[in-house]
This record gives sequence, C-alpha cells and structure tokens, in this order.
Amino acid sequence: MLLLGLAAFNLSRAGLGVTLTSISWIDAFASRWSPAMALLLVVFGPTLAFMLLSMAKESIEFEYKQAAFIDPLTGAPNRRAFMRNASRLLTGLEGRPASCLLFDLDNFKSINDCHGHDAGDRVLTIFGEVLASHLPERSFGRLGGEEFGAILPLDSRAAASLAERIRHAFAVAGNESLGGTAKATVSVGCATGAGLDANAMLQRADAALYRAKRGGRNTVIAA
Repeated sequence: MLLLGLAAFNLSRAGLGVTLTSISWIDAFASRWSPAMALLLVVFGPTLAFMLLSMAKESIEFEYKQAAFIDPLTGAPNRRAFMRNASRLLTGLEGRPASCLLFDLDNFKSINDCHGHDAGDRVLTIFGEVLASHLPERSFGRLGGEEFGAILPLDSRAAASLAERIRHAFAVAGNESLGGTAKATVSVGCATGAGLDANAMLQRADAALYRAKRGGRNTVIAA
C-alpha cells in the first residue's frame, strides 16, 4: 500500500508538471511543493523500512512455526500439532462421541533393512498422502516413526469403514511404489468414546492396534 501510494503521488506530480503554470492555484501549490515533498520523504522512508522489516520478521516466524508443528518428511502435522488439534476438536464436541484411529505401518523395519531408507521414506510419504486425501485437514498427524493417528467426530461404524478405505488405498499405492518387491500394509486400531481427552482415546486405540498386530497385521480392529 505504501508503494502504491508513492506511485500515485508521483503520477500526480507528472500531471502537474505538464499543466500550464499560469493558473493561480497551481502556482500557489507549486510554491509549497518542495517542503511538502521533503516532509513526505522523511515520513515515507522510515515507514517503508519498518514495514519491510516487519514482513521479514513475520516470514521467519512462520518458518519456525512450520518447523515446530509440521513433520518435514510427510508434510503431516507432528505429534505436538496433532495433540493440540485433537484437544480443540474434542473440546468443541462438548461430550458428543468421537473416534480415534491409530495407524502403524506393518514390517516397516524390514522395508528399511531390505530396500534401504529411501524406500522407507517413500512409504511414509505415500501414507501421509493417503491420509491427506481421505481425512480432513488437522484431524491427523504423524505421532513418531511409522505411527500415525487421527481423531474425528465419527461413530464407531463410520470410523471403521473409513479406516478400511485408508488401509486398502495404502496397500494399492504402497505396492505400486515399491514395484512389487515388498508389501506395504498398515494395521489400524479404532476406539470410540465420549467425554474423553486425546490421551485416553489414543490409549484405547493403541490397545485395539495391538490386537490388530497380533491378529496378523493389515487389518482394522475396533476396541
């Protein structure tokens, strides 16, 4: 806005410069032009510098905020951001039921060991993309390693159905990425409750996830 104001100011000067100066009001205005211009520049210069410095500061703060709340590999919210977003969601539900989905990529260590960490990173990135395409923004996050979580305002049946769609979509996308050299699957634990905090819901979902792992993996188990 400051730069646009300066442009308009100089355009008005150009218009006055080609106008006949025999007009009395223009002569009176021109006689005071230099002091007014000097005053404007004295005010404009420091103001523009302050605004540019403020913009640079905001840009740096935004980058630090992104680093603090976003997982750099998958682009998903990290555990800190997930817990914050989940708490806000559960508070807004005011006691209505919600469901927690806890995802754990199957045999992830063997993928890293047999196919390299690049393949493992690619699998994590693909799963992050699958979650982003199936879940609302800020409803999910990477909790650490190969574990992801989501909390949504859904009943148990809808949550289990959504988890099945995610499980199937990841199996297809992951296997295509690995070229058939390995299977990329995910086990999911689902828990539904009302009036619980995020930690309590994660604990319930973790118990269901443990059952899914013991039951053969690549499955969805509801608590």
